[in-house]
Amino acid sequence: MPFPFDIPDNEKSELISKILKYTTRTQEENAQLKERVNILEQEIHRLKGLNGKPDIKPNTPKNDDSSSKPGDDNDAGAGHQKRDTGKPDERTKKKRKKPPKPSNPIRKRVAPVNIPEGSEYKGLNLYGVQEITFTVSLIQYELEHWVTPDGDSIYGRLPESVQGYHFGPELRSYVLHQHHACGVTEQQLLESLWDRGVSISAGELSNLLGNVI
Repeated sequence: MPFPFDIPDNEKSELISKILKYTTRTQEENAQLKERVNILEQEIHRLKGLNGKPDIKPNTPKNDDSSSKPGDDNDAGAGHQKRDTGKPDERTKKKRKKPPKPSNPIRKRVAPVNIPEGSEYKGLNLYGVQEITFTVSLIQYELEHWVTPDGDSIYGRLPESVQGYHFGPELRSYVLHQHHACGVTEQQLLESLWDRGVSISAGELSNLLGNVI
């Protein structure tokens, strides 16, 4: 990008010449940085499996020579595509079946509020309710420390699933699925984890997601 105005050579002092050179160099560096940022953003989108800028075509009605009248239902959606509601199609229903209900229910007996005196007990009516519960627990591994007769120290070994991590495999899988598959932002995911009582920092979450550049 050139300097916005010209200064005659006979009016340029040594200081002005240096300022002009510095300004030109800064503008060139800014242009290079913008190009670099654009390349990095595209690479991040590719690694996350995100789509690029959508190619939205103009909404123009199709020329149809059929004999249908303008008021027909078939023409009501001309130029518009049916929105995909994300419901499972027939192929999905054939491929998978819903899992069975949990085999070990938590039993909670509920008695009527008022039982008149002399009433006769006739048994139970069962009513099942499925629920999902998010609980946070801390597993404190106590690694035994032994010293051999030779003076060497040996320690208990962590399970492979947590070696190098302070967060368990279920939690790691959850945050990866929420961020990469469901599109939940890091900030939203961090606040959600905090709301559930998970002690994790923004940097630790970023490391789990693999977003450290």
